[in-house]
Amino acid sequence: MRGGAKEVHEETREEDRETINEDEEDALVVTMTNSSLQDFADDEYTTPTDPCRCFCWCNYRKIGQSYVVREEGPIILVGPHWIGVLVTLALIVVSTILFIDQQCSQLNGWYTLASLACASITIYFLFQTTCTDPGIVPRGTIQTDPAIIAHCSYCDICDVHQQRGTEHCDDCGVCIENYDHHCPWMGKCIGKKNMKWFQLFNMAWVLYLVFVIAITMQNA
Repeated sequence: MRGGAKEVHEETREEDRETINEDEEDALVVTMTNSSLQDFADDEYTTPTDPCRCFCWCNYRKIGQSYVVREEGPIILVGPHWIGVLVTLALIVVSTILFIDQQCSQLNGWYTLASLACASITIYFLFQTTCTDPGIVPRGTIQTDPAIIAHCSYCDICDVHQQRGTEHCDDCGVCIENYDHHCPWMGKCIGKKNMKWFQLFNMAWVLYLVFVIAITMQNA
């Protein structure tokens, strides 16, 4: 009887050890999961659509997902999709080179100068659009006037009261005043503070395109 009781006792102790081990494993998994989630939440460079993640060693300060390249004087703020800006710039430069080589080389030098002037103006407006603050609402901007709050919506991501026209951009991770759209060609949002430059850029490239078509038809 003593032998049987001893065996039962050993089996019970073995089951207790297995139960303890399973509990410890479960606790470890939960701890690691929580730690991973915390690390992910604290990592400001984890936006899947952010091509600047490989340049995080530059240590630029970030507002949402945009990079503050210069803070003194006029702020230079580059959006998370800056590759789109490089593509737009490449299209303008390559098109200008081909146009001058194929259409202006046999014409008066003024045509070449006019082409370079159009391209330069277009590129200037491009960078004014892409480097200007689009109208970011600082986090924690809370209204206290009940009359204003009544006409506002609340963004729980940025902790701001959004006045009419203000919307949250998931790509930039901020709320934008007079939000129009997120433009991949500009690499950022178009809003209150860079809308003027965006409109001038569109006007410049359209006029440049008209000039190119007119000269091409003239040479045909």
